Amino acid sequence: MERLKSVDQFVSSSVVQGINQATNQLANQPISRRELISQRLFSLAISRRELHPRINEYVEYLPENYPIIWQCLTTGEKPKEEQLIDILNLLTLRSTFELQMIEEELIEKEIQELLRQLRIEFLKEKRQVLCYSLKETETSGNEKETASLLKEINEISKMIEI
Repeated sequence: MERLKSVDQFVSSSVVQGINQATNQLANQPISRRELISQRLFSLAISRRELHPRINEYVEYLPENYPIIWQCLTTGEKPKEEQLIDILNLLTLRSTFELQMIEEELIEKEIQELLRQLRIEFLKEKRQVLCYSLKETETSGNEKETASLLKEINEISKMIEI
């Protein structure tokens, strides 16, 4: 029994070391909150095929390149870009480790919360872009466009609060 525990500790240690090594390779690139949420979501969904249709409803909220990664995860295809392959490998490695650390009944709740957060982050980023556009429009003096942007920003802000 003692030997079994040390083997488990070694395997867990090796997995953590592998995840850290893969993460460090990707760490040179800045990563947004939306990307982190997407990565966690994908890691949990890899083994839960019954959740894939629900996640498919949120593909529009994924950051750039992540719809491609999601497609690769669901179809089993290999991405063409090296950076996407690295992210996919990291997600697969993380998934193996993280699924051991979370109770089965909590996965559904966490995925639901991650989807909600993904949508909120998407809307926040969209609102930020509109705010920059609003500043430019205000300086140009285009009142019609300013009013339109203000209305759109207001609608997005309401959607975030829901």
